[in-house]
Amino acid sequence: MASNDLFGGNSGELKEFTAFPSSVRARINPQIQLLSDNLLKGWRVEDAADPAAKPDLEMLTGRDERIVVRGRWVGPTYTVEDPADVACSFIAEVLKAQANELTEGLLCVHSAAVVMHRRAVLLLGGFRTGKSTLGAVLASRGFAIIGDDAVFISPRHATVASPGIAPRLRLPLPPTLAPDTRKFLQKTAGLTGGRYQYLSLPGDSLLANGEETAVGALVFLKRVPEQVAALTVLPKSEALKALVWQNFARQTPAGRILSSLSELVMSRPTFALAYGEAEEAADTLQETFAEWPSTKSSQFNGKFGDLRRPQTFRKPHWRRSLNVEEQQIDRGLFIADNNTGRIFHLNVTAAAIWKMLSAGHKSKDVLSTISDAFPDTNPSRIGQDVEEMVMSFREHGLLLRADECAAAAES
Repeated sequence: MASNDLFGGNSGELKEFTAFPSSVRARINPQIQLLSDNLLKGWRVEDAADPAAKPDLEMLTGRDERIVVRGRWVGPTYTVEDPADVACSFIAEVLKAQANELTEGLLCVHSAAVVMHRRAVLLLGGFRTGKSTLGAVLASRGFAIIGDDAVFISPRHATVASPGIAPRLRLPLPPTLAPDTRKFLQKTAGLTGGRYQYLSLPGDSLLANGEETAVGALVFLKRVPEQVAALTVLPKSEALKALVWQNFARQTPAGRILSSLSELVMSRPTFALAYGEAEEAADTLQETFAEWPSTKSSQFNGKFGDLRRPQTFRKPHWRRSLNVEEQQIDRGLFIADNNTGRIFHLNVTAAAIWKMLSAGHKSKDVLSTISDAFPDTNPSRIGQDVEEMVMSFREHGLLLRADECAAAAES
């Protein structure tokens, strides 16, 4: 579809938004650039060197006066109208473009992050778990915000970098916020629309784009109405499983995502924070991270011994797919399929079955081993579970017969 079919001949201006970790070319209306300039910290915005270059993103006024959004990573074209929604859309699409063009060693995750005593606390959770509000409460208490919705992490170096984007709060604000927090939010209120309000934070309250901080801890949020704030240690396998779902870098090979995130999870304390009110949650975090907890990697000592120990058989029956990578965390096992980008989590029993099958053991031998480990369980039930797992591994392309694996290697 030609540009003027959507935009009525409105060509806009091609701008280069230069920032860490990658630049984005966007053709946008001048008023949209004004909105974005007020929300970006540490970004350089200038005319594109080649005015004829293809933009990564287009946001221009359409025939109905609404802003039309389309681009390389946008998906289906859509429109927005409210100024705050326009700014939100611009930021979301720029972050999406950056996330899908990351260099090796970096990941973009759905997380807020604040600096507490010179270390970063990542606040992870799905939509509407209160990441932004909790970050704003902590900002009102003097802690600097790294990001409120997405941040860039380097798992190998255990650092997090700020996107340099102003935090955004969903309206209406919670009625239970403390008076001091409300005064702070009123004082720092920026662009406001029907659904969202951006904060214009002063000085060092917001880190600039690309500023790095060492990761101190990962906290996974669960907001429950009327829940008294409670922070508990989250097992490493559960933390990794949750963190995998927060990854935005869909173009990154699954094996690299798994290995890098598991490295970060194992090297830092992981917690679950259940809470009802943001003020109580902030109190809990302040108290917890006044002194940093030590990191201890758990080890597995289960009925199946060390599942990381390789097993060999004279006449292998099954083999794992050539494009599969594994990572042992706590009592579970994570499997990454680089062909499909999918990551699977297996509990201790499923992991034991997978280890024996993928090393060459026949299903009947696996059944015998599992039955010996669980003598009180009906063998027919165990046999059914083993066969169902074999079928599932096969359906997902994780498990090959030995002859199939040899053929795949030759091709």
